[in-house]
Amino acid sequence: MNLRMAPMDFHQDGKPRDPQLYGAVQVYAKNQFGEELVFPYYAKVWAALAQEEGQPYQVIGILALRNAIDVCTFHVSPPTLDKNGLRLAEQARDMMFVRGHDYIADLGNTGYPVLVYVAEEAQRYWRKFLKRIGAKQANRFEVKI
Repeated sequence: MNLRMAPMDFHQDGKPRDPQLYGAVQVYAKNQFGEELVFPYYAKVWAALAQEEGQPYQVIGILALRNAIDVCTFHVSPPTLDKNGLRLAEQARDMMFVRGHDYIADLGNTGYPVLVYVAEEAQRYWRKFLKRIGAKQANRFEVKI
């Protein structure tokens, strides 16, 4: 069994350079994820192909990269630990979120996901806020290249 990586490349008009590979990747995506990939969403997509000598290839994996804004520091501390200090911290958090949100939207990223880091020990304080803004757990790991 031979393995190889195949890039998903497109002509200027948006049509795939290899329509057979494009179709196979879309079938694989539909089977694995329940929907086809929307290629313009990604910066680059590759397919992992397995092939026996003289047989057609089989898509056995997809690597899809996209550029994502990562809000890696989003931290606020109450000036005092009384009710007023906690309220001010919530207001500061909301103010920072709106400012960041609007800036990201101004950059043309409306509708795209943004990664937001919330320290594990702080998540319990952020639950209501994260629910209010529609945040979803992202299951990410950081890797240095």
